[in-house]
Amino acid sequence: MMQSRLFKVLVILILPLIVWGQEVVPDDIRVDYSANKKSLESVIVDLSEASEVNITFNPNDLPKDKLLSFNAQNKRVGTILNAILKGTETKYKIIGDQLVIYKDEFVTSDEILTISGYLTDSLSGEPLIFANIFNQQKQLGTNTNEYGFYSFSINKGVQRIYYSYLGYKKQIIEVKLKQDTTINVELSPEAVINEVLILDKQVDAQEVEPLSADVLPVDKIWSISSLAGESDIMGLAQLLSGVSTGADGLGGLNVRGGSFDQNLVLFDGVPVYNTSHALGIFSVFNPSTIKSAKLIKGSFPARYGGRLSSVFDVRTKDGSTKRLKGDVSLGLVALRGTLEGPLGKNGSSFLVSVRRTHLDLWLLDILQSINNANNTSNQNNSDYSFSDFNAKLNLKLGQKNKLLVSFYNGIDDLLNQNIEFRSILPDMPTETNERESEWGNQILSLRLNSELSQKLYHNLTVYTSRFRLNNFDLQQFETDSGGAPTRTFDANLFQSGIRDLGIKSDFDFVPNYKNYVKFGLGFVRHDFSPGLIQQNQNNSPITGAVDRDTLTDLLNNPELRGSEIYVYAEDEIRFSDKVKLNVGIRYNLVKTENDFDHSIEPRISLLAGGDNAYFKIGVSRMSQYLHLLSNGDFGIPSDVWVPSTDLLKPEKAWVANAGFGFNLSESLEAQIEGFYKTFDQIVAFSVDGIFTITEDLDWEATLPLGDGSAYGVEINLNKRYGKANILANYTWSRSLRQFEDINFNEEFAFRFDRTHMLKFAYLQKLNKNAEFSANWQINSGSPVSVPFEVRTIFDAENNPVPLPLIEGRNLQRLPIYHRLDLAFNIYNKYDWANQKFSIGAYNAYARNNPYFIDLGFDERIPGNFRTFQNSVIPFVTPYISYSLSF
Repeated sequence: MMQSRLFKVLVILILPLIVWGQEVVPDDIRVDYSANKKSLESVIVDLSEASEVNITFNPNDLPKDKLLSFNAQNKRVGTILNAILKGTETKYKIIGDQLVIYKDEFVTSDEILTISGYLTDSLSGEPLIFANIFNQQKQLGTNTNEYGFYSFSINKGVQRIYYSYLGYKKQIIEVKLKQDTTINVELSPEAVINEVLILDKQVDAQEVEPLSADVLPVDKIWSISSLAGESDIMGLAQLLSGVSTGADGLGGLNVRGGSFDQNLVLFDGVPVYNTSHALGIFSVFNPSTIKSAKLIKGSFPARYGGRLSSVFDVRTKDGSTKRLKGDVSLGLVALRGTLEGPLGKNGSSFLVSVRRTHLDLWLLDILQSINNANNTSNQNNSDYSFSDFNAKLNLKLGQKNKLLVSFYNGIDDLLNQNIEFRSILPDMPTETNERESEWGNQILSLRLNSELSQKLYHNLTVYTSRFRLNNFDLQQFETDSGGAPTRTFDANLFQSGIRDLGIKSDFDFVPNYKNYVKFGLGFVRHDFSPGLIQQNQNNSPITGAVDRDTLTDLLNNPELRGSEIYVYAEDEIRFSDKVKLNVGIRYNLVKTENDFDHSIEPRISLLAGGDNAYFKIGVSRMSQYLHLLSNGDFGIPSDVWVPSTDLLKPEKAWVANAGFGFNLSESLEAQIEGFYKTFDQIVAFSVDGIFTITEDLDWEATLPLGDGSAYGVEINLNKRYGKANILANYTWSRSLRQFEDINFNEEFAFRFDRTHMLKFAYLQKLNKNAEFSANWQINSGSPVSVPFEVRTIFDAENNPVPLPLIEGRNLQRLPIYHRLDLAFNIYNKYDWANQKFSIGAYNAYARNNPYFIDLGFDERIPGNFRTFQNSVIPFVTPYISYSLSF
């Protein structure tokens, strides 16, 4: 088996290379050794005995007068040999299980040559992105880009190059480099057995980078517990420090005190405006299609822009170029299927994936059965479904060009109608609560990847991204008292339409081993059609039935257009293996209807330190063209997207972070990082809450503009213990806002401010085919504005109307949030397929975590209103799921 793998690599490289795949590389063995004025020959003999590694050499190749004195504790044999052979015109190489010292014919050459190529998965041919490439001493190195391409400049001569990627076996290639060379490398995912937890010491971790970023281990999507067994990348992101959501995952990701609209979420490089299915419980990212995911929480590099808080960069698979493969999965709420494979024999491929809920097939029947069992005349009609469709073509155009065509379409439909008949009691109204919602994303992109030279790589992207939302809410009371029927109602219609048409050109330039330059430019045209209207019995011309169609006829959406142009340049400078600096600048120009807004945004991030300890610091200036109007007085938002206009300027922010990372032992890693953000020109709903956005009104002038800040400290621990991984993190943070027209210009807590967040994740490999995971978190409750009293007043027609009395904004908090999730996974591998069976429990001890506070009719006192605490999942949610991949 090993010889077969080596032969395949040799054929692919078509070079006189020597490849090692041993479990233990002889120069990786660590020893304690010291010498005091010993000859070089004696030191080599002693080192061979101390390490039990056979080191052979010709004494005539070594200088006779060189005496060495040094002390090495727990150092690699290769590191010691490199140090003592420096300046001797000799090097060592690995042959079998021994080290051979030889005369280097290129030792006097200062010529720098370039190795470039692609790293791919040996089983599927998928590009491996953000993989590590470095030389023998780890003093020089680089990474693959978003398409698996790398360029590495190194001295002429015999060189040993290391290729590593998280979850794959390290590959070591020795080449006699006489000219610029192309080396395409396939890495084997042999460290993964049936997708069970990876704990193999031979698997190299991701190289630390200057950015405050987390590369999510995508393989662990399948290990952690999830609601209804629907694996989700967002659920993995929620386990990270500094990341919060609403109760039970609702409300989107809120990163380090920012709101979810301040996250730049990229779907294969294209912005996504809404990432949620089921109001945030699931994401739009089908787990079967995901190749990689990175969350940048701190200062941004210059290539990213348009948001203030974070970047969530998700890349999907290109499709297998090796063989036809696929998977099918069935859970409690959704059915998923994926098929991928090669197109011809030139390296082209395709991928198609479909996901759909099956809740709507049985939910309505269950609700009707419950009503019949309770012998109630109340009507409860609920229906919900979501679906995703992903398609991708990977077309190889010659040896150096590739065209990627990606399409995504996702849609949610929600109907919730509850009619309570109370006519058996005098003067008790019939209450109707109804919500009709429809929302979804559509993305189409074409990307042309071109290897212009061994040092220059280009990606041209043309895309369109569309988001649409239509949300109708109705609360209605009808009373028939003494033959005089009366009706009170509150009806709201929210509409949000966004469509982008964009083009961008991105370059990767690697002039030498010390610099990795990225630069590019782009243009985006934004079309918005926001709409918001509120009607009640006092201000509405509606005399008949109140429904979505009647409000749509009254709503006259404004049509808004804007354009955005940007250009950027950044350079990641590798001063040494211990110091790296990412420095860049970005220029944005935004055109509204009659005005321009521009910004110059500097970005800088520094990393200093080695494998055992490092220090990071970063600062960046950000701007955001989009605004999310959010009314969260009682804890549940009603959100509308609007663009910057002549009156409504872009939001701005400064983002800074600094921290340390260190290894407390071989199996315990720790990181501590602090962050600070300031926000300017933040937009909110008016102080009166919901208002109207139509073409006929000067709605921008009514928007309060304010400032904000967020700061905190994160502590992360990662412990490997036998066949288990224990992850723990704690975040202390504050997120504050201030508006002149809100809360009497007093600073108040942002609605997703979480002062304390503590999270634990435990992953246990039980045997070759089974694993267990448990996730537990406890967080401070979200700030809310709860009225200290709800008075009942009467309108001109003597209808009761609630009047909440609130003292201050977000002065109260919901109760402390905590939840335990459990999962047990069994894997079986057959000749024809791999099988996974999962059982688990979401909210395992049935914690009643409230999501929002609402006003409702008080059944105890007719005609009065009171507050109600609402929860999303206040019970244990067991699940079972089954998947088959072939």
